[in-house]
Amino acid sequence: CQEKPYSFGSDVWALGCVVYEMAALRVPFDAQNIQALVQKITRGPMPQVPSNYSQELRQLCGDLLHRDQAQRPTATDIIQRRYVQDEIRRMLLEERAKAGVGTPASNNGAPPQAPPASSAPSSGAPRRPASYRSAYSPARVYAQAPQQQQPQPAPGPQQYPSRSGSPGAHRRY
Repeated sequence: CQEKPYSFGSDVWALGCVVYEMAALRVPFDAQNIQALVQKITRGPMPQVPSNYSQELRQLCGDLLHRDQAQRPTATDIIQRRYVQDEIRRMLLEERAKAGVGTPASNNGAPPQAPPASSAPSSGAPRRPASYRSAYSPARVYAQAPQQQQPQPAPGPQQYPSRSGSPGAHRRY
């Protein structure tokens, strides 16, 4: 928006837009046309993640969307935040539990690991509602035996639909 070259800071800002939209269920910047959108991004009030989310998530999103590119965190900075580390650890434990992967007794200070998943009914342990669980599970995909791929025919020009209008005309601003 300020005619600066594309950089990793641009990716961090884009991540901030995605995180904001996932939390708020609306885009962080919305306008009727591109000129108004640029105005909102560069001079308008910064969007705030709803207060029902943790202070850490709200701070992270604010940092990702900082107007000054030099003030945005790097990817390394983001991953090193305790909040992000805790969430990564929780997701890894959940995936290990789904895959039934055993873990060593010593965790080196890490939180206790979840027990392996089983088909037996849970013994009072809380489960996520079905709406939160994804049909895709990396643990399930990696546990499957590799399948031989059938060669696919080369696509012909008739298989690609053409889009009329100018590039980006399908985008909503």
